[in-house]
Amino acid sequence: MNEKQADNVPLLAEAPRPKAKMGLRGVLRFLRDYRKTLKQEGGLLPFVTAASLMGVSKQRVNELIKEGTLVPVEACGKKWLSANQVEEFIKLHREPGRPWNKPSAKELWKMSREGGKEQTKE
Repeated sequence: MNEKQADNVPLLAEAPRPKAKMGLRGVLRFLRDYRKTLKQEGGLLPFVTAASLMGVSKQRVNELIKEGTLVPVEACGKKWLSANQVEEFIKLHREPGRPWNKPSAKELWKMSREGGKEQTKE
């Protein structure tokens, strides 16, 4: 397989080539840095896999990234999500939909008094 054919294969196109300017030491440095990143992040997950683990859509993952809730990690020219971040998000156990505003004790007392007044009028 020549270099032009290798560029058409996604994984081979991204992989560093020892014959290029990097040299063997450059490739070894790249692999060492990549291994270090994997260890720090607890593993790297593609967006689709992270979405299925979190129980949300891929579009929602992109929204969470735009919001700053999740921060993508760039490795091998692609963006990934840290397995540690995904695990933390899952532990939050968010309910689907808009959050319900739980009334305070003061508001509950006020509502009960108003309800009591309605009962006594009838």
